[in-house]
Amino acid sequence: MFDELIRQIEALTKEKNPVVVGISGFGGSGKTTLANQIRDYFKIENGQTVRLDNLFAENHKDKPIFEDYDWRVISKLLRDVRSAKRLQYQGRGFFGEAIPFDEPMPCVVIVEGVRLFRPESVDQFDIAVWIDASLEFATKRGEQRDKERGADEAHVKRWETEWAPKDKEYFDTYSPQKLATFLYKEYK
Repeated sequence: MFDELIRQIEALTKEKNPVVVGISGFGGSGKTTLANQIRDYFKIENGQTVRLDNLFAENHKDKPIFEDYDWRVISKLLRDVRSAKRLQYQGRGFFGEAIPFDEPMPCVVIVEGVRLFRPESVDQFDIAVWIDASLEFATKRGEQRDKERGADEAHVKRWETEWAPKDKEYFDTYSPQKLATFLYKEYK
């Protein structure tokens, strides 16, 4: 599966610069893992990978499905990436901390995060990869990962009370697997 995805990206690099690869899936599905594998394959610096987890909205807790992230910044970045010489944008972390980015433009721009594909944005990606994992599998994986990282019980509980319900609402409303151009089925 990974090899086929890489072949498709490599073919596009002969036609476009940069190639924009979107990776989405449920929280915990393996988006970051796949993004890191692609990043390493193409020898891209970590800061050159656009992660929605670095683009939180100012007040993102308990918001509707598309108000978790700063879509103004994301939309502008996706519109400008073809003509820009550098990846320059102001990010924001989970706790509101400012995260500035100013990186050379890589040959492959990877954008990864939950709820990334919508009818009005999916055409910004040369390849739109949906991680084809069940919500149950992804949620358990995310909970386990956060526990291993030392998250407190209140944080872990948000998988059940906030993040998984938002992922389900998004999936049921937008059918992102149908918007995607590549279904990544390596995860069960």
